[in-house]
Amino acid sequence: MISGAVNADIDAIVRLRVIGPRGDAILVDFVLDTEFSGALSLPSKYIRQLKLEWYHETAAILADGSTVAFDVFDGAVEWHGTIVAVKIDAAEGDPMIGMELMQGHRVTLDIIAGGRVTIAPLP
Repeated sequence: MISGAVNADIDAIVRLRVIGPRGDAILVDFVLDTEFSGALSLPSKYIRQLKLEWYHETAAILADGSTVAFDVFDGAVEWHGTIVAVKIDAAEGDPMIGMELMQGHRVTLDIIAGGRVTIAPLP
């Protein structure tokens, strides 16, 4: 099970280890985002730090209806004790965990500042 906490802004946060192609790793606090269909997003500073390899450019339609182009990188994340290859979207702002990575899991939130966040695989 992956555990985290709800912060003062009522964001559900979990800390994950993200791994680059040379084995470099950093711990990153991610916000759970049920409106994000991808796996992970990271700001460019982390992408540069890990020397992630560019995969392709794509576009997304934002909640306000606008379209934005962004780069996608190959990366890996430690997920329930296993290293999992993922596509990481470059996006400034808070790092995000999206529905692709949470698929097949039960997410439990105690939605108060300091509340518990858990992500557990479904049986």
